[in-house]
Amino acid sequence: MARTGRPRLEPNLKARRGTLRPHRERRHRSDPKAAPAVAVQRRDYVAKAFRYAEDAVQGRSVVCGWGRKAAQRFLTMRTQSQGASCGYTFPVEHANPKTLRSQS
Repeated sequence: MARTGRPRLEPNLKARRGTLRPHRERRHRSDPKAAPAVAVQRRDYVAKAFRYAEDAVQGRSVVCGWGRKAAQRFLTMRTQSQGASCGYTFPVEHANPKTLRSQS
C-alpha cells in the first residue's frame, strides 16, 4: 500500500530548519536486504507434545475435560501406531525438521 501525503524530509534539511527531533527519526539498517544473523535453536516438538499430553492426562496441567480426552486419545493412538497391524504411522522426523528457516 503506497503511502500518501507529503514525502518525508531528509534529516539534514530538518536540522538546518531547526525542526529535527532525533527520537522521531526512523532507524534503518545499512543493508535492508541483509537480515541479521539469528541463532536458531533446534526444538524437539514431539517431546513437547508428549510432555503436554502426559501432563494433561495425569492432571499436572490445567485443561478442560475435552482437552484431557484429546490428550488421552493422542497417547492411545501413538501407542497403537507403533504396532505392525496399524495402518497409521507417526514419523518423528516430519515433526522435527532438520533445518529451520529464519523468518524475515
